Amino acid sequence: MTVELGILGPLQAVRDGVPLRLGGPRQRAVLARLLVEPRRVVPVDALVEDVWDGAPPVTAAKVVQKYVHQLRRVLGPAVVRTSRRGYSLDLPDHAVDARRFEGLLRAGDPVGALALWRGRPLADVPDLHFAEVERARLAELHTVALERRFEAELRAGRHEMAVPALRQLVEEHPLRERLCGLLMLALYRSGRQVEALQVFAAHRHRLVEETGLDPAAELTRLEEAILRHDPGLHLAASGETFAEGNLRPPVSSFVGREDERRRVLEAVRTTRLVTLTGPGGVGKSRLAAEVGAAAAGDHPAGVWWVDLAALDQPLLVVHRVAATLAVGEQPGQDDEETLLSALEHRGPLLLVLDNCEHLLAACARLADRIIRGCPPVRILATSRRPLGVDGECVVPLPPMPEDDACRLFTDRARLAGTPAEEAAGPAVTGIVRSLDGLPLALELAAAQLRVLGPGGLADRLGERLRFTSRRFDAPARQRTLGDMVAWSHDLLPAPTRRVFARLGVFAGTFALDAAAAVCGEDVLPHVAALVEHSLLAREAAAPTRYRMLDTLRLFALDRLAAEGDAEPARGAHARFYLELAERAGARLWGPEERSWSDRLAAEEPNLHAALGWSAERDHVQALRLAVALWPYWDLTWRGGYALAYFTSALGSADDVVPSEVRAWALTAMADLAAAPGEARDAQRWAGEAVALFRRLGDPAGLGAAQVAVGSALGNEGSLDAAEAALDEAAAIARQSGDLRLAARCWQGRAFVSGRRGQHALSERFAREELAAWTGLGSRRGEATALRHIAAAVRNLGDLAQADHLCNRALGIWHELGDPAAVAHVRSTLADVARQRGDLDRATALYEEAFEELRRIGDRRCTASTYKNLGAVAAARGEWPRSTALLLQAVRLRVELGDAAGLAECFDGIAAALAGTGRWAEAAILQGAAGRRREASGSVPTPEEERDRLRVAGVVEAALPRGRRTELQDQGRRMQLDEVLALVVALAPAG
Repeated sequence: MTVELGILGPLQAVRDGVPLRLGGPRQRAVLARLLVEPRRVVPVDALVEDVWDGAPPVTAAKVVQKYVHQLRRVLGPAVVRTSRRGYSLDLPDHAVDARRFEGLLRAGDPVGALALWRGRPLADVPDLHFAEVERARLAELHTVALERRFEAELRAGRHEMAVPALRQLVEEHPLRERLCGLLMLALYRSGRQVEALQVFAAHRHRLVEETGLDPAAELTRLEEAILRHDPGLHLAASGETFAEGNLRPPVSSFVGREDERRRVLEAVRTTRLVTLTGPGGVGKSRLAAEVGAAAAGDHPAGVWWVDLAALDQPLLVVHRVAATLAVGEQPGQDDEETLLSALEHRGPLLLVLDNCEHLLAACARLADRIIRGCPPVRILATSRRPLGVDGECVVPLPPMPEDDACRLFTDRARLAGTPAEEAAGPAVTGIVRSLDGLPLALELAAAQLRVLGPGGLADRLGERLRFTSRRFDAPARQRTLGDMVAWSHDLLPAPTRRVFARLGVFAGTFALDAAAAVCGEDVLPHVAALVEHSLLAREAAAPTRYRMLDTLRLFALDRLAAEGDAEPARGAHARFYLELAERAGARLWGPEERSWSDRLAAEEPNLHAALGWSAERDHVQALRLAVALWPYWDLTWRGGYALAYFTSALGSADDVVPSEVRAWALTAMADLAAAPGEARDAQRWAGEAVALFRRLGDPAGLGAAQVAVGSALGNEGSLDAAEAALDEAAAIARQSGDLRLAARCWQGRAFVSGRRGQHALSERFAREELAAWTGLGSRRGEATALRHIAAAVRNLGDLAQADHLCNRALGIWHELGDPAAVAHVRSTLADVARQRGDLDRATALYEEAFEELRRIGDRRCTASTYKNLGAVAAARGEWPRSTALLLQAVRLRVELGDAAGLAECFDGIAAALAGTGRWAEAAILQGAAGRRREASGSVPTPEEERDRLRVAGVVEAALPRGRRTELQDQGRRMQLDEVLALVVALAPAG
């Protein structure tokens, strides 16, 4: 019993001529989805997704199972197959009308193909995405069949009879240039030259209006030929001559690749054997065709194209080449010898061997014998791996650069009928960037754009392996991206396929040690094979790293999931990156700091992938990895991201985290929060960490936590408590010999001493910090300490030394490439310039630093920059601007809980108020500033103290005797919210 299925019209099934009942719309949709890819297993989740168009009910999988069961009863279990992965239809091509249609079209029988057409494909299937895509594909093939039919009509001399039908087709497909050209030729051959030219003019006008493009060169040449009554437009009588070679003219434009085209053409002219290599879909065949066309003039015996893709036996290679060149068999002579003898006596020719990778040994043997024994012959081969023949020039073809890829996508989308504004819209760049610059991927995606639109296509890029070619004659290996990758993948031995699948877990590039950890074996031979097969690419930079294109990665992950190996592979990946981060953490402040920070920077995509997997599967491992990355996040100014991750991980696993892991996580959070001035949360986290470490008896952890406590309290202005915490940490550092902990302690003490106005002591601590960092061999630490010394000596009045120290620090930070650290040094240089009275330079430096400080989220230094710009404005007498800037600083410092910083701002606003004659309010704010300083133990810098005394003197002189003291006392008694209300109320008047 024979079952035949049809989709070229309403969905139908026939057994021995009797129609079969296929059930309701959803069951028919299931059958239609399987029919779109007969003999290919469709996973259950993909079937559910497509049949319910992305919005399946909870019970969808069970419903699909029921539909498949019913279809098996109707069509037979031999037709509807089930497997562990999903469902498929086991039918020969002749049993599906769409496949017969495509076969007849490929065989050159468009009339027979069109006879199978019953109407709109899948007419009774709901308008689901997969059905729309298949309808669009089949509609394109239908139009191609019509074009082929009318080409045959014109060759047969039936041009007058063809005109009415061609006119109707041109109206239905107004942008279809081949139909337009056929109508023009039919009209011209019918003696209607004016009408033929009118058709061209109307087409050109419409094309320009709707797409902004000019007609294709071929159509323009036809118009010119009609204008001059070119005899070549009439049917040839007989005796036509043909150029040597079989290279077919291209049917679409060649976009980009100009440099590669020139390079390969030059190689063909200077080398006997050139092999274009690269991953599937990168455009090797198309570039070879372009080069062949360009080289035709150099090869009088022709350019001969030999497509080897369909061959599956090595012995057939010689037969295919001989058949292409019309070299017949010779009795008693070996076929290969016959071919070589014929080639030896031909003139100069170029032999293009396309798709050699699956028959590599046979191709290599033949190529070697040809270039050794047939001097007139040159060979251009395309393969996903080199042939390995002496004298071979290998030209790897990389993916297209983004600009060319965008042009190709836009061109192919317009050809598929996509409106011009969508084909070149703003979403195109993002879509193209996701497709790895692979021309096949770009062309397949462009064909989907008319149906999905830019947004829908962007949402479905994860399904790109299933995008279907619009070409009716697309080889089986190029029907989808998945087919293209599978063609290369299936040539690999099983162990290498396993390594390829596991390497899919890497995000971005990876090194060999990481690959070995994930794959659990000596991976070098497998990696070498994958590079050889163009499934991996080696990065040009040192140290050696490898990259898998995202499209290949999707395929690898599919294979990994199908083999049930995804979880073990991702677990091994996460464990490797935990160990790597733990090794790196201790080396990020020392002689190896540059190489280790570069390694972690290169691994960031993988580290993020490991963090994401761990957060879902193993919360303790997630926290351990985050703690290991704490030093890296600190030096790369990623505190905001880090805190969000820590908070989420702790919140998800609060009751299962061991005390030690929790304590270190809290310490990291406190340290990362305290650095940009987030004092309140930092104190809470660090306080809990201190208690945990005391209970655990862990001095190293206690020292780190106390440094975080000291940093948070120092930023808040609680200077006595900050000193106590830092002193305990310093004692631990001395006992353990931990230079990094010691450096952090001296850094904190220098900051606290500076806030107390003890600038000589601050300098001493900063120099101790420098000595510790130098002892560790850390250039990063050295530059940090140099700026801290510069800040201290500036306050001591040694501006020349401060300037010198800052410039030393700048040199190091420029060398290390850290723009955020450069911004901090510029802020200190701006302080020096302001103290010198160079207000223009100070303003420029503050503003240069300002944007970078805001970018990294350093709110403490951003507030200081607002305050300092306010001081510059005050020095210029720009009182309203000064007040506005200081108010910005006040808002930030209130949020940060920085009492000492608020005192600076209140004194600054008092100066602005005094400058505009607001004596009473100025006195109140000076009192409010004094209260905050007394509470925190901070004192003004010498520069600030001079300004404060000057303002006090002006206010004293302007007010009645004793009034300033009364108002200052009033300011001291005011609560912070009262002071803030006063400041905000005064701002508009200021």
